[in-house]
Amino acid sequence: VLIRCRGLTDEVTQIQKSVSDVVNAGQKYVFYKGTTEYYLQLDDVLFFQTEDNVIHVHTKDDMYETKYKLYQLEEMLPGFFMRISKSAILNTNHIYSISRNLTASSTVTFVGTHKQVFVSRYYYKPLISKLEEKRLHMEGKTVIKEMLEWGYCIIIAVVLALLVRYYIGTPTIVQQTSMKP
Repeated sequence: VLIRCRGLTDEVTQIQKSVSDVVNAGQKYVFYKGTTEYYLQLDDVLFFQTEDNVIHVHTKDDMYETKYKLYQLEEMLPGFFMRISKSAILNTNHIYSISRNLTASSTVTFVGTHKQVFVSRYYYKPLISKLEEKRLHMEGKTVIKEMLEWGYCIIIAVVLALLVRYYIGTPTIVQQTSMKP
């Protein structure tokens, strides 16, 4: 996708990032289990976690490995992924709940699975901020959608009013000719 503009503003950067996220979300990535390669979309991934110098890729029902390091994944993953500890990167689209713990790591659970991952205290506030930003963005989309729906209703009402006025509201003059010569 080519974006032509006069300069690189924050708005253009945000558009570029959004387009990149949409494109990357649909791509399939190679993950491994033993000697078998699996091609999965990033949206299927719940989180990446390192353990014993191996990066595990967790999905709802399974676990794979990747050859990338966490810092490499952090650079190449779309914006809905976020680092949540030194050993984990999380897909924010699948969060079901966050159990906050003030003295230790907080726990994130996911929709439709028993899997959990820990958020360190350092990354907790940025995660909450990102989720709030996503919520506000979705509310903004909802407001725009409702405004468009009302706009369509008003346009339909005006068109109907014009049709009624034209076909029903115009007086029809009937001329009666006289039978007398």
